[in-house]
Amino acid sequence: IAIEMPRRGFMPRGGGCIQIAVEGLEAEQQLPAFSLKERGELKSIEIRAFYAGRLSREVAERMIRGADERIQAALGQECGKLLADAQIDEVENSHADACGILVVAHTTTGCRLGGSALGEKKLRAEVVGANAALEMLRILDSGACVDEHMQ
Repeated sequence: IAIEMPRRGFMPRGGGCIQIAVEGLEAEQQLPAFSLKERGELKSIEIRAFYAGRLSREVAERMIRGADERIQAALGQECGKLLADAQIDEVENSHADACGILVVAHTTTGCRLGGSALGEKKLRAEVVGANAALEMLRILDSGACVDEHMQ
């Protein structure tokens, strides 16, 4: 599977574009089965934020800081070993001002449990980041092997 996103779209105008290419199976070939019965141990946490339009990189950095602080408060000492370097994406040629963040926990059995949040007017960027982290932490606390987006 190859996925490309040549253009993101944001409310209210939209206009995003995603291209997906899927290679077909041979006539007698079947997809391999997989099982997600065991969540495993928390291996790493990935944070990715984006900003678009007239918003600055600082907004994405503040969302990441809010997520990082919420995760550290919840996980304590072990957190430093788990957090991977955060990524910031600048969305060029956007028709709207927008920002968002994705926080994904990776486990030793291959599970990915995520939380996300979009920026809103009058909502501090740190709160947006903390909300995404809180969503991911709730899923971790539940013991589930998949998040609400995989069910």
